[in-house]
Amino acid sequence: MVQEGGGRYFIAPRDAPLENILFTPYWRFKGMVFSSDEQGLVQRLVDSNLLALHSTAFPFSLGIRPQVLRLKPITPGIGGRFLDPEFQFQGFHSNHRDPHRFRGNFDHDRAPLFKAFIGEMLSLIYAPFYVKDERLFDGVLDCPTGQLVQERLEDLPYSQNLDNNTRFLPMLCPTCGWDLEGEKNALVLLCRNCDSACQASGATFHKVDFGFMPGTDDASLYLPFWRIQARISELALNSYADLVRFANLPRAIQSSWEEGPTAFWVPAFKIQPLLFLRLARIFTAAQLPCEPPGIIPPSAQHPVSLPVSEAAESVRVLLVSMATRKESVFAKLSGASIGHEEYSLVYVPFILRGAELIHPVMQVSISANAVSWGKFL
Repeated sequence: MVQEGGGRYFIAPRDAPLENILFTPYWRFKGMVFSSDEQGLVQRLVDSNLLALHSTAFPFSLGIRPQVLRLKPITPGIGGRFLDPEFQFQGFHSNHRDPHRFRGNFDHDRAPLFKAFIGEMLSLIYAPFYVKDERLFDGVLDCPTGQLVQERLEDLPYSQNLDNNTRFLPMLCPTCGWDLEGEKNALVLLCRNCDSACQASGATFHKVDFGFMPGTDDASLYLPFWRIQARISELALNSYADLVRFANLPRAIQSSWEEGPTAFWVPAFKIQPLLFLRLARIFTAAQLPCEPPGIIPPSAQHPVSLPVSEAAESVRVLLVSMATRKESVFAKLSGASIGHEEYSLVYVPFILRGAELIHPVMQVSISANAVSWGKFL
């Protein structure tokens, strides 16, 4: 299922007839937000929403409703009247005094030196309202919102059509025609017949360069990572030796490290921001072998939920977290352009022991529950 321009969903009213319902648009933002100042890097998960109209008749936010109520996809023939958003989404919200922009400041006293949004998902949520006795009623609670309607609702921008922005692609391998495998919302699908990986692009699939790190027979789960050879405009990181000096890693630099390019390893799945950065730092510092075979093993694979474009943007955050002299790189990285010259998808084996997933060679452990719950971020 491919959705152009983000998903569009609505919350069903409780009892009011649909023909009396006025579906009002709200922008919803989900993702990881990273911010830094002189004291270090701060990270957190965000799930926020904001009224997509200039109107003062409706509540400014839906609160936690998009998280706890069932959201249904918009399809033609639903009934009711739908309002069009009056402005486009421009960033993460944190301040109701600026209702047309999501700001995302962590410190109210001063602006952060560095800020980045990773893995953001943007969608449009339509909430049900109706007018009765010149008062605005909440269609979910079936009670007044406490606000009088002091403006002409007829002047608001009503949608003329509800054309579905969702397209469906048959899950068939473009190389051999075999059935592709992948969980719900997975960005990369695998074909076990010809050992290939595909990603949706426009109206078709295109192949993705991928590989599986050698694992033991008892490997419980393969976690996907994007291996990116990035070009950072403001920093001279042309080799692994440059990265060791930049991050002051406790390693004796070998002459061969001066020649080969360095690669940034970024989780290709969503997880808590602290664990996301921890895994990225560990695997980037380790620089595992770069040519794993592209043969799909029988063990389970965790779905890819973070696109490579977002992974390339997270390289900026990764460098901030690895830098020893953070204050000197904040300004450089904030204005630096990062391009992913080469990239590939690498699946890394982990063994389940109790409640932990453990890498058999580096003995890196991660909570299995954290990985599982990351599917809902």
